[in-house]
Amino acid sequence: MRLELQISLLMFLALGALALNHFVPRTQSVKFDSDGWEFVVAHDGLGSQASKGLTERGAETQVNLVDNRKNPFAAAVFRRGAKDPVDMTWFSQIKLRAYIVGKEQEYFRLFMRTQIPEFYDPSIEECRQYNEIAFKLTDQPQTYIFNKEHFHVPSWWVEQFGTKAEHSVPLFDLVDSVEINTGSSVRKATMTLVVEEIELRGHWISPIVLYRTLLSTWLLLALSVLIKRTLQMRKTIRQFRECESRLKLINSSLKSERNELEKLAHFDSLTGLLNRHGFKSDPRLTSEVLRQFGSVSVIVFDIDHFKNINDTQGHSFGDRVLADVGELLKRACGENQMIARWGGEEFLITCFEDDEMSACKFAESLRDLLEIKIGITCSFGVAEVGGDESFVDALDRADCAMYEAKTSGRNCVVSCSQMHLASRAADESSTAFDADRIAAASHNHVIAEDC
Repeated sequence: MRLELQISLLMFLALGALALNHFVPRTQSVKFDSDGWEFVVAHDGLGSQASKGLTERGAETQVNLVDNRKNPFAAAVFRRGAKDPVDMTWFSQIKLRAYIVGKEQEYFRLFMRTQIPEFYDPSIEECRQYNEIAFKLTDQPQTYIFNKEHFHVPSWWVEQFGTKAEHSVPLFDLVDSVEINTGSSVRKATMTLVVEEIELRGHWISPIVLYRTLLSTWLLLALSVLIKRTLQMRKTIRQFRECESRLKLINSSLKSERNELEKLAHFDSLTGLLNRHGFKSDPRLTSEVLRQFGSVSVIVFDIDHFKNINDTQGHSFGDRVLADVGELLKRACGENQMIARWGGEEFLITCFEDDEMSACKFAESLRDLLEIKIGITCSFGVAEVGGDESFVDALDRADCAMYEAKTSGRNCVVSCSQMHLASRAADESSTAFDADRIAAASHNHVIAEDC
């Protein structure tokens, strides 16, 4: 049988075991007077009474406790009778559906009694181990789910009968009865205990057996894989050189593809223009190369109210506008001009061998073309790269000029020279205004002294 088939078979067996153990629980009901179980009652014999009956409601126990100050009790007992005790180590939960009639609520104890062969004596009722859990019943039918690990052995029984440390731990391998006993705090009561159902729930495979089986399965699987890999090692070594040669060819192909992808990474996919990374990577923008061109100017422009276009017409329409702007710029710009989509609706043009005035004229022509051909307005900022200035500094000045165009009403071209002249005129006007104020103040002071 091929290893792959063996692996598949082992995996299916493991999954089947897990599915069976998890999704198909094992259940066993404690029958009332059938299937080897007997329904009897027990009481303290010091005045308390208990009687039983099987009705449509279930196993009923009429309880009449007398306050004799000696822990009165009454119990519904479901025992094996003449049958052998049963092994209940497999169960993980016990389901009890019961209620009381005659009282609103009362505490009870659930006992699972176990025979321990070392000191079991049929004549001594208390010698059978008590595995106990306490709960509260009400006058409404309720379903209780008790986990196996919540049972405990009462300390009084361990002190009186326990001979080993393990006797203080609940044992369920020889269970001969299941009892529902009144609580130790009940002193006096008259009521009817109705037990509708007792059911044990667990797994078909004990956890230790299941885990050992799965571990053995996977160890066997790992060993099989190891053997197969060892047998394939020689074949792998022979194939290594062939793989190495193929990898060299693939590596060469990948290098070509990488170069192609690097080229694509420099261009904007929507407009076909250089992107920011491609623009910055151009060697012509270094200070040493820029000085060789004489005059170099940079134009930055931004589409006015482009957000409104996206909001009203949709982003698809906005993308078409950007693509149309890219096509128009490619047709309008020459070889000495480098175009880029700087980001969003902002574009950048570097004009080699053009001073600021020539760049402004070209920006004005672009502004007209964009408004006529595409139907949009743009705000332009123009700056000339100074002799010792870096291109980044000139770009920052052009960006400031563009924002001045935005604040000046949009759809216009503003150069850095214009901004400088406007700023200088404002300073001169402010200086003249201050001089007039000083002269007026001096004149008023002279008049005041004459008076």
